[in-house]
Amino acid sequence: MSTSSHEIAATLLRAGAVHLQPDDPFTFASGLRSPIYCDNRLLIGDVAARRVVTRSFEAACTGAEVIAGTATAGIPWAAWVAEALGLPMAYVRGAAKGHGRGRQIEGAAVSGRHVALLEDTISTGESALAAAAALRAEGAELIGCVCIFTWGWQASRCLCHRRTAADRADDAAGAAGCRRARGIARRRAARAGRRLGGRSTRLGRAKWQIAAGCPAKVE
Repeated sequence: MSTSSHEIAATLLRAGAVHLQPDDPFTFASGLRSPIYCDNRLLIGDVAARRVVTRSFEAACTGAEVIAGTATAGIPWAAWVAEALGLPMAYVRGAAKGHGRGRQIEGAAVSGRHVALLEDTISTGESALAAAAALRAEGAELIGCVCIFTWGWQASRCLCHRRTAADRADDAAGAAGCRRARGIARRRAARAGRRLGGRSTRLGRAKWQIAAGCPAKVE
């Protein structure tokens, strides 16, 4: 059974993963600031939520021969999805180890194999792009990078080059789910006496998305 973008968005809200701080914006690792923060790490401790997300990841990994996760946030998702699909798993470090075998990619061999890369959140896309480059350098054919939450910024859209009609349909479905989730978030903020759009941040008017593509497939 496939999982809709709305179900993913609702799952994140029920799990308490979506946090709003319009008066004191969150700071990302990139230095960008945002009134919204999606803490997907909470999902690994929520059995019901992680089952919903894992099922959606499985559906997005069609054609993969290896499931890879980014270190560290993508590792548990890659492990659950690889186990469910009966596929080998690998994970990609932020950099090669400075000791031992000095490897950056651990686990299954990826050379000459179709690899799906899993990440929990993509904002500027720096870590996912670095992981994708490492996989390609090892000879992997990256068929997609899939995440739970993305801002959909242009910088992250060069992760993959193959795009299908199904992907475009997923994007449309995801956009509908995002609009609904965004409306819920704004109403909650309004009830607390705040307004999401009225405060200046370095993100400006950037569009935010929850699980576009069920989860989000970044192209």
